[in-house]
Amino acid sequence: MIYTFQRLKIYMRDRYFIAVTLLTALILSATAALGSTIVLGGGIWGKSEQNLFTAPDGHTLLYLLAAFILCILICLVLKLANDTYARSKETGDSFSGKASTSLPIRTLILISIILAAAWLPYYLACFPGGIYADTFTSIAQALDMDENGLLALNNHHPVLYALMWRFMLIISRCLGHDIVMAAYLFYTFQYILMAVSLAFTIAWMLRRGFSRRLAYIVTFFVAFFPLYPMWTVSVWKDTFFGLALLYMSMALIDMADHIDLLRDRRYLTRLSIISLLVSFTRNNGKYIVIAVFLTITISTIGVHIRSLCHYRDMLVAFAICLAIIGVIQGPVYNYFNYNADKATESLSIPIQQMCYLVANDYELTSDELDYISTIVPVDSVNDYYAPLLYDSIKWYAPDFNIAAISYDYMKFASVYLKLLAKHPIGCLQAFALQTCGFWSPDIAIVTNGDIALKMWVEDMGLKPIDILYSLTGFDLKAHISSLCVVRSGVFLYIILFVLYILIVNRDFRRVYALLPALLCWGTIMLATPIAASFRYVNILLLMLPIDVMLVLDSRSKENT
Repeated sequence: MIYTFQRLKIYMRDRYFIAVTLLTALILSATAALGSTIVLGGGIWGKSEQNLFTAPDGHTLLYLLAAFILCILICLVLKLANDTYARSKETGDSFSGKASTSLPIRTLILISIILAAAWLPYYLACFPGGIYADTFTSIAQALDMDENGLLALNNHHPVLYALMWRFMLIISRCLGHDIVMAAYLFYTFQYILMAVSLAFTIAWMLRRGFSRRLAYIVTFFVAFFPLYPMWTVSVWKDTFFGLALLYMSMALIDMADHIDLLRDRRYLTRLSIISLLVSFTRNNGKYIVIAVFLTITISTIGVHIRSLCHYRDMLVAFAICLAIIGVIQGPVYNYFNYNADKATESLSIPIQQMCYLVANDYELTSDELDYISTIVPVDSVNDYYAPLLYDSIKWYAPDFNIAAISYDYMKFASVYLKLLAKHPIGCLQAFALQTCGFWSPDIAIVTNGDIALKMWVEDMGLKPIDILYSLTGFDLKAHISSLCVVRSGVFLYIILFVLYILIVNRDFRRVYALLPALLCWGTIMLATPIAASFRYVNILLLMLPIDVMLVLDSRSKENT
């Protein structure tokens, strides 16, 4: 207690700490208060009169004040935890750990077994996995390759994911079976990969000197926090994308603490392979990789041209990696016509904003209405527009014509920018509604993209088998369905509080670790078809063990 008061006195004399804390609390509380003014009365498919903004009132002000105080308290607790852990490492007490040059393989195997055993009830109850609608599309492509070869694929859902299903199908056929066995193999592979990857994360933290005692706590949390096994049994491309981002985050922390790794060809090879996996497991991955590479290049070389010689291997590795991504996803994919519908979801935000202006009777000229009608007629907007869901327009509006945009991108950009300048508040409201579940911690929307515990349909011979219920009579899935809805905004706030600790400690290099998660969230904010779908930002969940390590082990200026 005396130590706590001593630290608080030090904080109160630190102007930098006070400024960063107040700014963080103000931004987060204001965001939360904005979310509290959104009324969602119609679910994800609700129309403009059901899902809308309300005018701020006295309750909003009270909400803002309470959130501001709570954010300040959280910041203080995190900073105290950070300083306490730093002190324990200095004194060498039971919460300290020693760094190692090698990965503890026995620990890795043990934690993998613990996680796999803890998640086994979910594995048995959801066998052979919660196969999502998009996943069925990839499975269909894998089967269609029998007749059409590579022409059966389409990159609306990543080509690599369909090829993974094709690989499992080939193994299944070699064993004398069909797509049903391939689904069993794929499900089991994903289950093992998740357990090993999260066990690797904890073992990697131990290698870096993270407290063994705290590692036990993290292991227990990962083993029994329901979202981890629920995500393990959700069979979709996003699982592999999230794991690729997790490995990238660990690689970036290694680099942040040992900047000379950027001249180590083995490290550069590892980072390049991980970056390729990020780029090919989901379509926004390449933008994350480009942003990460640019950030590293600018922060290491900056304006010092002489540094080019020191980091030439890094620049060559980055150039080769980006060239591979550009050639394959550019000319190669275009040759096979894989990029035919690439504009459909990348322009979801501006299309939804245009629809919002029409549906809410904003003042639009006849030319503006005529152009919008070439994309989606005004009558269809009134019938099908849903502020939270682009799919309502994209899939169900009978006259929706994305080709009108592809025909002349400059015309689309010109009309959109004029509308944005003319009705900025309306466009911002449309944007906030379209993304509200990703930034507001108080908004929870039940969607099929949060967790997949059952098959979307029974097709291709695939049927759910509740092995756990057959053996024990316990309906685990019914129990799981009673759990609270996943709030993406809560996990965003967690990672923003981690960012706060790094900034307040001036531990700027370790911000690299948060780049994959923050960039993933950022790309979703720029192009999302739905206001809340946890699968798009599942890296925020996977990062929780690393978040704990960063909060506790961040090296403040006074401790360095």
